[in-house]
Amino acid sequence: MRILKRYPDLASVSIAKSILEGEGMEPFIADENLASSDLPAIFATGGIRLMIPDDDYERACEILKDSEANAALPDDFDPSVPIS
Repeated sequence: MRILKRYPDLASVSIAKSILEGEGMEPFIADENLASSDLPAIFATGGIRLMIPDDDYERACEILKDSEANAALPDDFDPSVPIS
């Protein structure tokens, strides 16, 4: 197992974990219990660690990179534009 990425909050790391699980991978949130009980400790350690098996590391990096590149930002939303 190796660290794939560090996240600032439990919601963000949970989304990334869900995306990878949808691709058939088995990621693991290393600091899940600490994140729910001691927020200052998470900031002190650099964030919540998303772990991935070594064999899936490269593919997981690409999947998360693609999903982050395609994510809509709040300023991208325009309710006057119809969805096609």
